[in-house]
Amino acid sequence: MGPSQGELDETVKLIEAEGGHGSAVVADVTRSEDVARMVATTVERHGGLHIAFNNAGIGGKPGPSSELDEAVWAAVFAVNTTGVWLSMKYEIEHMRRHGGGVIVNSASNIGFHGRRPGMGAYAASKGAVSILTRTAAREYIAEGVRINAVSPGGTNTPHVLPAGREHRGPGRAGPLRGADRAGRRDPGDRQRGGVAGLGRLELRGRPRHGGRRRRHRLTLARTT
Repeated sequence: MGPSQGELDETVKLIEAEGGHGSAVVADVTRSEDVARMVATTVERHGGLHIAFNNAGIGGKPGPSSELDEAVWAAVFAVNTTGVWLSMKYEIEHMRRHGGGVIVNSASNIGFHGRRPGMGAYAASKGAVSILTRTAAREYIAEGVRINAVSPGGTNTPHVLPAGREHRGPGRAGPLRGADRAGRRDPGDRQRGGVAGLGRLELRGRPRHGGRRRRHRLTLARTT
């Protein structure tokens, strides 16, 4: 799920190149009606929603807290925090009615776990995701909906680095300097591994309906 059909189609191709199956839905996670349609379309196409990874996010223009543009602040929170909340709202609604599921939210090591000068809006929005995740996890675990978050460091993506550049050492300039204490920038493998681990669902062993056990074809929805 995401705002650009071209980027989403490229993601589907990458999934299929590794032997998986995927489909794309264009959606704006800041709009409730878009998110509701996104979840409904996923269920319609794939027969259910069992694992959701809420990964949509923006950085916004960095700057000292008192000098941040109000529009930048609003936009960062709309995508990073409200987008996660809206996604969870409709994902949880479906999962509660269909025996549970797993939700993984994308927080950040900038926010609840650390601060970077110039990144006040981003840090606050991601810190809010961490708190929201912990709260929702306690609210819905008894209903079989397991909610966690990952808090990755710097990652080699166009969101972090300009197109055509790859971080290879500790010389990253700007407010993200030193985000990885080891001076490395994750190509994405560690984050994917963490999400995959949190998303594993033992549905085949879950008792349901008078002790009978049921099997599920797992469906993953990812907001990007």
